[in-house]
Amino acid sequence: MVFLVSFKSDPKATKKETIFGIDISEYQDDWIDWKKVKKDKRHVKFVIIRATMGDDRKDDKFQRRIKEVREAGFITGAYHYYDPNENSTKQAENYLSRVKLQKGDFIPIVDLEKLSKIQSTKELRQGLKNWLDIVEKKYGAKPMLYTGYKFYLDYLAKDFSAYPLWVAAYSEEKRETSVVKNCEIHQFSERVSIYGIKDKVDGNDIKKADLYKILLKK
Repeated sequence: MVFLVSFKSDPKATKKETIFGIDISEYQDDWIDWKKVKKDKRHVKFVIIRATMGDDRKDDKFQRRIKEVREAGFITGAYHYYDPNENSTKQAENYLSRVKLQKGDFIPIVDLEKLSKIQSTKELRQGLKNWLDIVEKKYGAKPMLYTGYKFYLDYLAKDFSAYPLWVAAYSEEKRETSVVKNCEIHQFSERVSIYGIKDKVDGNDIKKADLYKILLKK
């Protein structure tokens, strides 16, 4: 997704406190052997998949992959890439028309990484809030916000601190700084090798104590 500066390791963070998972999009190899992924030494527990982009685009591999991932027994979720230059209502409708989340899936997720070229930062925030409100009304749960560490601090932290956070901060699998420590999902790398997947993928961890609160309850 995004490229970020790295942080020093936090010696207090241990693998026992977290569960590991990956996120993928149509950029990964067309066919993934999920049986092999199950056997990977990292013990992949969850797979989050890009579903939609902007106001009318979709990830062509999403429907097949979410079916495969569910059948393989992974916790799964679906995220929308928010285009800062397109209509927020149409973007929410695009996501809701293509994504049918189930109980036990991750709450809805929106990915915002860039400022708009055609509207102010204030208007961009208003649009993002509109997307979040529409999707929350549908699912009865606050969606999760994915973004980069610095982008979050610079543009989103003040207005969106009440939302669950998935933050990209590449740090060699260790959490550091208050934002990273307190986020629900930490994307710590964009170049993880997983048995059964040809291409590199993003690696993420979730604190075990945080997992239940970011899954759909109904």
